[in-house]
Amino acid sequence: MTGRVAHIRKHVFGCETQAAFAAIIKTSQATVSRWEQWDRIPGTKQEAIRAAARKRRIAWDDRWFFSVPKRGGAMA
Repeated sequence: MTGRVAHIRKHVFGCETQAAFAAIIKTSQATVSRWEQWDRIPGTKQEAIRAAARKRRIAWDDRWFFSVPKRGGAMA
């Protein structure tokens, strides 16, 4: 199972690479890598992720910061 950050990158934003996701939220690939390793996103970047989702018309759910949905979309 992927962690929360990898889920947001891959399944919410559809980014195959950390670099692509980093470009969207204006941070470095190394930072995204650390987030995925630690499975956390600092609160200071959460708003950037929300804003990027709004800009791309992605239906955002803040629960994704805290848990990965189970199959079928239900939250873990």
